[in-house]
Amino acid sequence: MAPHNLIPEKPATFDCEEGIYFDEFLGLFTNVLDASVDEIKSWEDETVLLSLKRSNTELSSLVQHKLLAFKNLDSKDISITTPLEFKNLATLLNEDNPITDSLEPIDPAYVAWAIEALEDYDKDHCISVTDEVATYIALCFHEDGFTFMPEDLSVFNEYLAPMTVSEPLDEEQPERYKRIEEYLRLKRQRIKQKN
Repeated sequence: MAPHNLIPEKPATFDCEEGIYFDEFLGLFTNVLDASVDEIKSWEDETVLLSLKRSNTELSSLVQHKLLAFKNLDSKDISITTPLEFKNLATLLNEDNPITDSLEPIDPAYVAWAIEALEDYDKDHCISVTDEVATYIALCFHEDGFTFMPEDLSVFNEYLAPMTVSEPLDEEQPERYKRIEEYLRLKRQRIKQKN
């Protein structure tokens, strides 16, 4: 049987640097789409994609995912209701293409950075998540061997605790914390350099 050939992605004609999120990211498209950020946010996804096609603008898969996700999010009053929505958004905020129909746990460092980025943009610096989302967040840490959440995410300990009831204390937990702290430090540094 012949192997399947995947259709290669067309070369992008419009790209964006990493670390630009939400309305600031949408602002990069106002000239291309000949619309304000508020107008873009009011459009259906299909309208955005059709307008890009009419302007002969090709986006990478990552940039297109970010455009549609940020368009559909109220970044001033962030409320995330499903684990899949959180997973996809967290993956995008970490400059990675999401597998949009999979709910596999993601790297805890991705989770930590996503929560930090989301809280930075929210007008009250406090995002709202459902219990299902909080449980998914705890699961991501549990799958990576955590028995306690990092201090900044300690609000999720109540969701992690039932998952770790019969597990022994993990000696490598401090190293896991360090890995996340280093990842967050590098992400903050890149954002700072951009500004």
